[in-house]
Amino acid sequence: MQTTNELFKNKKLKLKYPCKWKYTLISKGELAISELDELVVNILNKKYKIIKVNDSKNKKFISNTIELMVDNDKDRKILWDKLKQLPNIAMVL
Repeated sequence: MQTTNELFKNKKLKLKYPCKWKYTLISKGELAISELDELVVNILNKKYKIIKVNDSKNKKFISNTIELMVDNDKDRKILWDKLKQLPNIAMVL
């Protein structure tokens, strides 16, 4: 049986840009909204919507989803890289 990674290894997303895109941010504690605003609004000049999704039982990890318009594949990937660098971010999905 093939793993998911093996099934999609050589596949590329076929998206029509611009499009809405969602990133799920897993943070260690509360998400630093000011840093998120600085990145998305001030640097990338984008508006976004944030939705608090879930907390771990002991509130060590918090899951939030942000939704915004991306103009092209390059911007989508750059934003993913920059989100990973925000303080307290454990993972970006």
